[in-house]
Amino acid sequence: MKNGNFLMSFKNALAGLAHCFKNERNFRFHILAAVLAVILAFFLKVSKEELMLIIFAIFFVIVSEIFNTAVESLCDMVSKDYNKYIKIAKDCSAAAVLMSAVNAVAVGVIVFLPKLIDMI
Repeated sequence: MKNGNFLMSFKNALAGLAHCFKNERNFRFHILAAVLAVILAFFLKVSKEELMLIIFAIFFVIVSEIFNTAVESLCDMVSKDYNKYIKIAKDCSAAAVLMSAVNAVAVGVIVFLPKLIDMI
């Protein structure tokens, strides 16, 4: 079902974001963490390069969470019953989110920790 209308495609993408925000607790947590990270970045006056790294890490986590939601939804549609292949798909999808979050924490530590230590 291909959509040839750009505005409709944009509307569908926003609907996907809204779905994640309304239905996925971890997505909301990641959005909150992102907002706090950006506020901290401005408070600590990070460089443009550091801000780009922070923003990239934030979007990496959010995109991973969106893909995780898509994989889980598809798996749930295929079968509600236990299936070892669906378990693998869901576990790997969750692992991708975990790894992107670990990356974001690492970026945060590298960028923020020295600045916070300097403040003390």
